[in-house]
Amino acid sequence: MAYDVYDPNTNITEKDINLANKTTIGDIKYSTFGYGIIYQVNPRIKFTLYNENITNHSTQITNYNQDVKDDVFTARLQYRW
Repeated sequence: MAYDVYDPNTNITEKDINLANKTTIGDIKYSTFGYGIIYQVNPRIKFTLYNENITNHSTQITNYNQDVKDDVFTARLQYRW
């Protein structure tokens, strides 16, 4: 499991992010919670499933006034020669 927070502009709160303040979507704070599972079938084959729940904090910018659906699911199959 992993949890991280990225806030590129700590000088302004999310509710104040808008074009009038000369701030954009690049100033939005994001939180990510990731979790996954690894299953090793044998010494040569391994499956990995991982999910990341990404949450953006709401702002006054259009389409970012609530959480955007941008979660990431990854499925990986590895085979070693």
